[in-house]
Amino acid sequence: MHHPTSIDLHIVLVGLRRCGNHAVTNWLLALADHTAHFNNVEPTDPWGRPPDHLEARPDGSVALAVTSFEDRSLHLLKRNGLASNPNVPPAGRVVTLLLLRDPLNLFASQQKSRMLSPAHLNGLSWPQLYTTYAREFAGRTRHLPGEVIPVRYDAWKDDSEARRALAERLGLSVDREQLDAVSAFGGGSSFDGKAFDGAGSRMKTGSRWRVFADDPHYRKALAREELLRFTLDTFDLEPEAAAFAERLLQEVPPGRAARDELAIGLADRTWARVRSIPGVRQTFLRVLALRQHRRQRA
Repeated sequence: MHHPTSIDLHIVLVGLRRCGNHAVTNWLLALADHTAHFNNVEPTDPWGRPPDHLEARPDGSVALAVTSFEDRSLHLLKRNGLASNPNVPPAGRVVTLLLLRDPLNLFASQQKSRMLSPAHLNGLSWPQLYTTYAREFAGRTRHLPGEVIPVRYDAWKDDSEARRALAERLGLSVDREQLDAVSAFGGGSSFDGKAFDGAGSRMKTGSRWRVFADDPHYRKALAREELLRFTLDTFDLEPEAAAFAERLLQEVPPGRAARDELAIGLADRTWARVRSIPGVRQTFLRVLALRQHRRQRA
């Protein structure tokens, strides 16, 4: 047996790389006895391969399944829901967790890991893709179907009551909470590796921005008014980090918001039109690959 036969609770975890996806996944899987995990799957065929982890009941069912998507276009996830996929069995309840980390520390972790662009070609830079997630997180867009719970990584990591409230909202017991384990997926922390394995809540993930505060590429990526105001309004930043974000607001170049808006709109419309046209999709992918290659070298 390669897949569960049925699922009590199916959690769809949507996030960007280095947002804490694997830490949250490990914690969730520790809250149930019979679980399945499909890590960073393809939206058009999410369960088209064996699971990364499966511990089923004798009848093949599981209490909890976690399916994660990383760096994916929200429009693509909207068009390819799990409910319509024949490989995914029915679930008693399906909940999407939209996980987001503040961009000051997220972009620092990505740069430290040399993740210079999103993992999947969509025509967007990191800041532009983040903006689409921020709008969904704030309720300005509604691409993700069904029940959606926004989750702030900083609050989840630092506040045990926030973790307990999330578990209770999901209907999971918190008696077996195991937060302090750096995930084996993704090689642990981009800064600390697995030095804090067994003590993940003590990692200073809110201070990563300091390492790149004077880096011109890092500052350029962050210098976007919508992104910075969302950050200041949404996350519980260190005082120095908040002051840094305020200073970056003074560095936003004229016309950047319009260019970002054009890129986001163009990518969404283009994907919608070309994905089903034979031959055109591959050409489009090659063009996007060239764009991202040039962006990395710039």
